[in-house]
Amino acid sequence: MIHVANTARKALIQRAADLESRSVTDFVLQSAERAAEQTIQNRALLVLSVVATDAFVQAILRPAAPGPILGKAAREYRRLSGR
Repeated sequence: MIHVANTARKALIQRAADLESRSVTDFVLQSAERAAEQTIQNRALLVLSVVATDAFVQAILRPAAPGPILGKAAREYRRLSGR
């Protein structure tokens, strides 16, 4: 059982739990679980965004040398296009 000290807060949570035909404990635990999943997802997206941004910037600032297949394709393009 979850204890809520603030009367107004307890009434709000009880009303929401009643509207969903669930106990306060079940309502609070499910709400906390959803909030935890959202927090983890938001953090993961932020970390991936930072990593992806860094990789993109590094690729622009320090591009890798063309490999042999790309070099061959560029030579063939120049030969065929007369450039």
